[in-house]
Amino acid sequence: MVEDFDGDGEEDHFDPDDDNDGFDDSLEHTLGFNPLDRWDYPQAPIVRTLEVSEQNGTLIFGAKILSSGGFARLDAGVSILDESGELIAELIQTWNTGSETDVSFYYEFALEPGLKIQYQAFAENYIGTTKGQQVEYWIGGDPTLGKWWKSDSQLAGGWRESSWLGTYLPNLENDWVYHLLLGWMYVQHDEQGGVWLWVPDEKWLWTKEAVWPFLWSDSSEGWLYLIYSKGSHYLYDYSTESVRP
Repeated sequence: MVEDFDGDGEEDHFDPDDDNDGFDDSLEHTLGFNPLDRWDYPQAPIVRTLEVSEQNGTLIFGAKILSSGGFARLDAGVSILDESGELIAELIQTWNTGSETDVSFYYEFALEPGLKIQYQAFAENYIGTTKGQQVEYWIGGDPTLGKWWKSDSQLAGGWRESSWLGTYLPNLENDWVYHLLLGWMYVQHDEQGGVWLWVPDEKWLWTKEAVWPFLWSDSSEGWLYLIYSKGSHYLYDYSTESVRP
């Protein structure tokens, strides 16, 4: 009588994988798995990235181990990257099944407030490394909150694009923006869907999506119309019925 536990036609004495789960019996013995149970085999871990918090110059990251993959111990960590994806730091510690499922990591940072970072939890065992969701975080709080441009599309390098105003680069520390076509201008939201623009040579101009590219000039108390031509911009002044030089 030939013993063939998994019925694969190979005698157990010569079969390196008696339960036919894809792992050698010797490896399962070494790692603490049952070589005669096809449902007991090593797997990659499952981890979730937790929300970061900030306290007295220290970032507190977290990882939740959803599954250890059947291992009693594994390495858990968090990768911290800058906005471009370059690695700033990697925090790692050993986690075991007797621990809480949440793992905390403390990182004392010397990063400027307003800097945006990315972070991602990971877990590693014999089978491999898995990663949780990659999350963004602003040091010191998100400086875009409350800004008039916060809902505009984000482009590379901090640029923003408005569906009507165009492409511009906002200064996170104040209300100045560099407009791709108009140059530097100071912008104030009127809280009613419009914006006041302080533009050199023109002073204060008012506009909103429904009237753009018409602008109301506070100095001339009349309407202007913005014209783009051959890489330059001009203003048609309705009060003089002419294009401003």
